[in-house]
Amino acid sequence: MNSLIQFFLERSMLVKLLFLSVFAFGLNQMFSIQKEGFPAVDLNKVTVNTIYRGASAEDVELNVTTKLEDEIREVNGLYEVTSTSRENFSAIIIQADEDANAKALTIIVNDIKQAIDQTRDLPIDLDEQPVVDVISTSDTPIISINLFGEHEKLREILPVFERGIESLPGVAGVDKIGYFDREIHIEINPIKARKLRISLSEVLFAIQSRNLRTTGGTLESYLNEQTVISLNKFNNPKEVEYVILLAYISG
Repeated sequence: MNSLIQFFLERSMLVKLLFLSVFAFGLNQMFSIQKEGFPAVDLNKVTVNTIYRGASAEDVELNVTTKLEDEIREVNGLYEVTSTSRENFSAIIIQADEDANAKALTIIVNDIKQAIDQTRDLPIDLDEQPVVDVISTSDTPIISINLFGEHEKLREILPVFERGIESLPGVAGVDKIGYFDREIHIEINPIKARKLRISLSEVLFAIQSRNLRTTGGTLESYLNEQTVISLNKFNNPKEVEYVILLAYISG
């Protein structure tokens, strides 16, 4: 030990060079190292959200949540599966094993998506397929922008504003809150409906049956294979007036 100390005491220039090298390296790392105020942390949680408009909480539980859960629970590497069913919406939260790394989590997410694709007898009138998301701290918004004004003008400005923000470097996505989809309110004449013996459920069924976009299988030929799609969605609110209702008129 004494010989080592004596070695550096006799070579002061070498000590100065080593000190300057360490100082320069530390200074370089201080300015080049990546710094994040909200570092991304994977929580090993996956959500499966499904929108089923017009359905009660019981219908969502029976026709969507239970069927998806039965398939998802067959996936390997899951620690816990919990679900919530409410009117128009189904949410399933999946906790993967805590020791699962990023690669293992990716495999689990792909297996969950495959399990959802294999789920049978889901309602044909779902607006969209179940959405699978991985919960991460990177999803936490870093800034909120509030817009005030007339609703119709905001609906014209907001899409342009959204595209402009999404085009900025470093922006992963933009979520809109309070931006509601357009709705059509249908008022039923109770006296006329009672006279024609038409119930509200029959009106709802007739509208849902008319407003569909479904696949009718595939059409195969020697050259290719094409999917047959039935496009019967409303393009104009006025088209609702031409929906045919079945009335039970006695006499």
